[in-house]
Amino acid sequence: MNETTKTGIFAGVAGVLALATWVTLPGSVTKSTKTSIGPASGESLFKDYDPLTATSLKIVRYNKELAEVSDFEVAKDKGTGVWTIPSHAGYPADAEKQMSETANMFNGLKILDKVTEKRDEHALFGVVEPDPEKVQAGDEGVGTLIRIQDSKGDMLANLVVGATEKDNPKHRFVRVPSQDIVYIVELDTAPISTEFTRWIEPDLLKLSSTDIQTLGIRDYAILQTNQGAVLNPNFDADVSFTTTDGKWNADSIRLREGAESKPRLLTEEEQLNATKLNEMRNALDSLRIVDVRRKPKGLAANLKMENALLNDRESLIAMARKGFIPQKGEDGSSEIFAANGELLATLKDGVQYIVRFGNTTGESSETENAEKKEGEPASDKDSSIKLDRYMLVTTKVDETQFPPVVLKAIPETYEDLVKMEAAASPEATQVPSTVVPAPGETPVTPKEEPPSPPDTPAENNKNPEGEKKEEPKQEVEPKSAQSNATQSNAKRSQDRLVSFQGNQEGTQEKVAAPVQDKPTEVKPVEAKPADAKADQPLSDDEKKERLEAARERITKENQRMIDDRNDRLDKARKRVGELNARFSDWFYVIGDSEYKRLRIKLDELIQPKSAGNPGPGGPGMPGGFPGSFNPGALNLPGQ
Repeated sequence: MNETTKTGIFAGVAGVLALATWVTLPGSVTKSTKTSIGPASGESLFKDYDPLTATSLKIVRYNKELAEVSDFEVAKDKGTGVWTIPSHAGYPADAEKQMSETANMFNGLKILDKVTEKRDEHALFGVVEPDPEKVQAGDEGVGTLIRIQDSKGDMLANLVVGATEKDNPKHRFVRVPSQDIVYIVELDTAPISTEFTRWIEPDLLKLSSTDIQTLGIRDYAILQTNQGAVLNPNFDADVSFTTTDGKWNADSIRLREGAESKPRLLTEEEQLNATKLNEMRNALDSLRIVDVRRKPKGLAANLKMENALLNDRESLIAMARKGFIPQKGEDGSSEIFAANGELLATLKDGVQYIVRFGNTTGESSETENAEKKEGEPASDKDSSIKLDRYMLVTTKVDETQFPPVVLKAIPETYEDLVKMEAAASPEATQVPSTVVPAPGETPVTPKEEPPSPPDTPAENNKNPEGEKKEEPKQEVEPKSAQSNATQSNAKRSQDRLVSFQGNQEGTQEKVAAPVQDKPTEVKPVEAKPADAKADQPLSDDEKKERLEAARERITKENQRMIDDRNDRLDKARKRVGELNARFSDWFYVIGDSEYKRLRIKLDELIQPKSAGNPGPGGPGMPGGFPGSFNPGALNLPGQ
């Protein structure tokens, strides 16, 4: 073998060894030695980026404590053009402003410098991609992934945002997921939010507290037992707010014991807790949600259920776990009852909100604001459990706020018109009548009635012997604004779950004592000079003309009243339709603090008149024996 051959063999072996070495090198080292392709310093990171074409945003974050990756997505529906939140079951988003701010973050985003091209240094700058299939518990340096796409699905921006630069908090380390190179850019990440509440319409109920005229409190609970769901009723209360004097009035308060009830009357020393009631009214105005869950199919906007849903065992159990129990009536109708009662709010336009409170979600969106000092014993607040709670909202028209119009009678003849005018004259309605005596008789004046006792029972509660009499008690039936929501349930049998909204026998109407004016002195009516023109009899044509004019005027007045009533009713129905379309698909989730603002117990509702602040009131009596609920063939799971 000559020297040339030997040299060729050695060169070939060396080449094979070099190739083998290159193949067996670790991937991170191999990749890090390659030159990444990307824009240079001073250039835009996304050259052809157009924020106006952005129609979807996805934010992916890594939670180190929970060792899990979560994503938040906002997208514009191609068909309707409405922004929704796909990551939250497609809930409607109020995203125009928020999306604009986020999309503009990447418009003209310039590279300030290149930091590294080595993959194994990505964790140092916090730009590891939050890939749920690759990230493991305890991983460090995982960044936030932001993706923006257009309506065609083309990627406009795709960036992993990492840590801030030590010497300049406005500077961020970033990386395009398909590249290894790490850049420094100036980026304000404030608009990048995955908080659900920042992307939705904050005003859920769309009402004003000043428009709330009545509140209906249905305080009951549904408990799960081995025999099924059992109803534990406490009390019903209907209270109304009078704008003229700014006071709350107790229209009806009834204690519940099973299917039985009895009135709870306020004594002279008791009053309603106006502070708490005002807080409840304001809480409805500012109600905020923290999350949503989609309702099952077959549950209508007015919470009426289709037969398919009533026969869907899985859906019914899922609803029961959230604290909402369906009940089918004997007439085939259905209704949903809540595990923790209901609150009814009727507005002056005739729209009534029904808010039902379900079970807790097992999670909390709230944290303690105040930190406990070292060595300080834990307070009740520290130990309290703040859990979010499911809530259902629906609306309906309170038909009793739109009673049929009482029309004015239309005269058929001229004589009818004369009688109507005479009856409506001031002399017929204000001047006391006198009896003209016959010749030789004594004039007769109207007999004076003794003045009615003043409306002050405390001052008129003594008999002639000076002993205090027992004050008669009166119960006030709910006003029409409350009774509409309740009369449909009045005839339910005792062995069925009832919402306890019906009027009860024995309720008395509260009648204010009439104010007795001083006896009116009857003075003789002076004869007025005769009007020659007025005394002239009208011709038949003139009588007919007057009659027709009066009939036309009264007909127009009647029609105006009818139109006004119908217009108000139509507006209320339209409003209810819009609101129920908004609420129709969702179980809402509210925080514990919101729930407490909307609930009131009997001993909070009634308080002593001496109480300056909300506190325990009169002898509140919680409901006694629970009613029973028959869930049919379902064996509902315990909560």
